[in-house]
Amino acid sequence: MTTPVGSTFFTPKNELGGVLKAPKVGEKEFENQYSDVCNYNRIHFWDQRYLDDLEPFEWFYPYEQFAEIVNERVAKEARILDAGCGNSELILNLADDGFTDITGVDWSRVVIDQLKTRCKDYDEIQLKCLNMQDTNLPKDSYDCIIDKGLLDSIICNMQSTTAVANYITEVERLLVEDGIFIVISMGTPDERLKYIEHYDIDVPNFTPWYTDVIAMDKPRIVESEELDPDDMNSYYFVYICRVEPKLVKQKKDRVKQLAIKKKRLAKLRKKNHKNDL
Repeated sequence: MTTPVGSTFFTPKNELGGVLKAPKVGEKEFENQYSDVCNYNRIHFWDQRYLDDLEPFEWFYPYEQFAEIVNERVAKEARILDAGCGNSELILNLADDGFTDITGVDWSRVVIDQLKTRCKDYDEIQLKCLNMQDTNLPKDSYDCIIDKGLLDSIICNMQSTTAVANYITEVERLLVEDGIFIVISMGTPDERLKYIEHYDIDVPNFTPWYTDVIAMDKPRIVESEELDPDDMNSYYFVYICRVEPKLVKQKKDRVKQLAIKKKRLAKLRKKNHKNDL
């Protein structure tokens, strides 16, 4: 059953209908997750990590666990951006699944160079070494942006509020007016929606999309492990943000109104300053 919460729909779900097992590729990386977290905002940490471990590593789930979510919402010819692609096999999986225009972006030149070798036979894939908080890519470049762990990584930044705001603003800029932003995260809706959606039209970071949330069982470390279905920490979450053209128009109109108001106030202050002289 789907329960609406404001603009958000929360759906507990096991996509494969069975027991999800922990990914085997790179799973040892989770052993050091707490000591590593404080370094997630340092590019040198990621460069060294990719130099030390050449094996592909999947945050949360491999693609097969959420492929249905993507295929139900994204056309095969859509322009897809994998934000903070790391050394995941997601871009390769998307190409193998029939998607024809895929871009992997990461700020680590080390991992981008590694991926260029791994993806050399895939004409569908482009790779760019860029910071997702400010890519300098053209506006409206993508129909879909997929984030598998990047938002969670940015939130670990000591200046996370500013960093996340910059990232979400850049995602909005890069998406077309009916685009889709898919975020896979360990954070619960209470922890993540405050970053992902803002519906106050008078604030600069108003987000012109509606968000659905799908909860998926966390992989069990061992098959005998019991996860409490009533405990939100037993799930990973997929946030599906669908850009709404009417909200885009509302934001553009409001930005124009605020610009006119600001200009009028500047003129008034200038006039009052002259009168005081």
